[in-house]
Amino acid sequence: MHFNDAILEYGFDCRARKLSDKTISNYQKQLRYFQRYLEAEFKINQVEEVRIFHVKQFLVSMDDKGRKPRYINDLLKVFKTFFNYMKKEG
Repeated sequence: MHFNDAILEYGFDCRARKLSDKTISNYQKQLRYFQRYLEAEFKINQVEEVRIFHVKQFLVSMDDKGRKPRYINDLLKVFKTFFNYMKKEG
C-alpha cells in the first residue's frame, strides 16, 4: 500500500476511535514527515517496504538534529500504533 494511502486510512481509523481532530492532525503530520524521509533517504513509498532499521535510522537522525527525547519518544509512539494498525489490517 502506498504510504500516503495508509496515512489517510489510519486517520480514518483514528476518527472512528473518536480521537480529537488535533491529535489526528498531529499523527498525520508526523507520519508524513517520516514518509518524506523514507522517500528521500531510501526511495521507499510502500508501507510494506519499511523495516525496523528505517524507523531506527529516522529516530537517530532526529537525535542528530538535536530534537528533544520527548519529541523522539512521541514519534516512536505514533509509529508503533500506525504499524500495529497496518499489521492488524493486513
